[in-house]
Amino acid sequence: MKWKLDLTTAAIKDAFTEELEASGGTISDAYDDNTRLFLRAILPRTGELGLRDHAKAGVALRAVPDQIAVHPYVFRVVCTNGAIMAHALQTHRIEIPDWAGPETVLTSVRDGVRQCCREEAFADAAAQIRAARQSEADFALAMMAFVSRLRAEHTSGLVERILDRFARHEEPNRFGLMNAITATARTVRDPEVKWRLEELGGSVPAFQCPKSGPRPWKPRPAARADLCATAS
Repeated sequence: MKWKLDLTTAAIKDAFTEELEASGGTISDAYDDNTRLFLRAILPRTGELGLRDHAKAGVALRAVPDQIAVHPYVFRVVCTNGAIMAHALQTHRIEIPDWAGPETVLTSVRDGVRQCCREEAFADAAAQIRAARQSEADFALAMMAFVSRLRAEHTSGLVERILDRFARHEEPNRFGLMNAITATARTVRDPEVKWRLEELGGSVPAFQCPKSGPRPWKPRPAARADLCATAS
């Protein structure tokens, strides 16, 4: 599937980078095959998730034809695991209508990055992750319903790897489950699978379940208003 409106992944990356650098951030991971674009970036803002467990604020972007999503991102320094906070209020999901011009869409991307760079985006995510350490083990086990959805879509050993990591984790709670999922994501090479796992891991602290299968990436009301106002 090709991009419409003369949009390119290079142009989307440039818009992302321009807004990110204005907030002092840097891209830490990028995948671009000219059809799909996955970006993760780190901001100069840190916080504590626990004793000797520091995290950095960040922004993540996934762009495929007709679908662009920008989310807050949390990067744990101690283990280099990343979590995509797809449920965050600052998340921007951008649909690309046929009538919009490319610059209109890129403006919406910039706005999404700007919102995800806000201090409260990281503060909210960090607070949820800290609270996840206090959850009960049975509550965390209930979360495996999320992971089971991946079994039909990905390799049969993926769920087993997550379960094994969770069983060995010193904290049998939501935090431990999040860590097991994001640690597994760190070892995955496929960019789409890695994104889905980091998104799943980021949903654990707030007990939000990303929908399985193809998802309609509808823009948030604010994003839609911005697009209409300029023509997003």
